[in-house]
Amino acid sequence: MSTTRDYRGLAKRIEALATGEWRGELAGLVSGYSFFAVRRQVAPDAPTILLTGGMHGDESAGVEAALQWMEGNDWRSWNVNWLVLLCLNPFGWTHDQRTNADGQDINRHFLDSDQCPEAELARRVLGRQRFLFVLDLHEDSDTDGYYLCETKAGPPFLGERIPQSLSGVMPVADNPRLDGRRAQGPGWVLRLARRNAFERRRQWPLAIHLAAWCSDHFLCSETPTRLPLSLRVRAHLAALQDALRFATDQPETTTQAEPASLIRL
Repeated sequence: MSTTRDYRGLAKRIEALATGEWRGELAGLVSGYSFFAVRRQVAPDAPTILLTGGMHGDESAGVEAALQWMEGNDWRSWNVNWLVLLCLNPFGWTHDQRTNADGQDINRHFLDSDQCPEAELARRVLGRQRFLFVLDLHEDSDTDGYYLCETKAGPPFLGERIPQSLSGVMPVADNPRLDGRRAQGPGWVLRLARRNAFERRRQWPLAIHLAAWCSDHFLCSETPTRLPLSLRVRAHLAALQDALRFATDQPETTTQAEPASLIRL
């Protein structure tokens, strides 16, 4: 299979971050590629944000947006800790394919992660850390506009606000159904978290794993692949800024004893 993207170049950009306030970690190797986690800590008691990208290798804007976020200076405005898993699928990203080297959709293997090396590495890095919110950067080849999938047990929701604020960046999807589900409003899919719903699932996406153990608020930012890469990156970065602005005034839930809110998917 031919290589279409330069993973060594991506690794060099990650390594360059270590000269500043970000700290890159080699979490492991998968299919011959380094699996990176990048952190920034401002204070042990500050809330932590999880930013992820590159779950599907043919969705390149999320990886680039995460890199540009760390390479820029806008993050300095927020007194939060960061964990960034910017390329969850190094082989897929390098070869511009959705799946990993074994043909697996990584986002179906966070329950049986021992069967999927990328999901297993991600789970090890995540552990039982708690996150104020998670923003997972994805793309969609079937829509013409931006949309946000939100997983949360109850209000306040951000999905009503973020797509509206992005309407000046790119069109917002007005499809009645998005990602196979009924849209709650323009550019917004709401997945209500419900206890024990995971028992009906044989496959766990990242959203369910995080809802079970790590966060009460999961956001998935989706940009249309048919638009220029620079515009898609800009939309992801704008969504991150909005999520930070809207969410940092909300208290973080810290209960860790049992899996709390699970997703009805």
